[in-house]
Amino acid sequence: MVEPFFKQPRERDEKHLAWIRTLPCCLCGASPVDPAHLRVASINDDKRETGMGEKPSDKWVLPLCRRHHDEQHSMHEREFWSSYGVMDPFALCMHYAGPR
Repeated sequence: MVEPFFKQPRERDEKHLAWIRTLPCCLCGASPVDPAHLRVASINDDKRETGMGEKPSDKWVLPLCRRHHDEQHSMHEREFWSSYGVMDPFALCMHYAGPR
């Protein structure tokens, strides 16, 4: 289980990020996209919250166009995802992180 209070080394995966950049936005289908890291925590997924100056591991990314990526960072992240009907962005990340 991930320790919730201490910084963990970021797991980097440049191949996964490059692949995410080839996909359309998971919300509107636009291109190009940015790999958008989820920062909120999910106990069920062993995903701890990350804050300023710290990015989560690269498995916690989703393809978002620039407009949606900016919007994601402008509000509470759980509210952002639920406003688009995405109740479990962690499961969506796992979908994208699956076998390619």
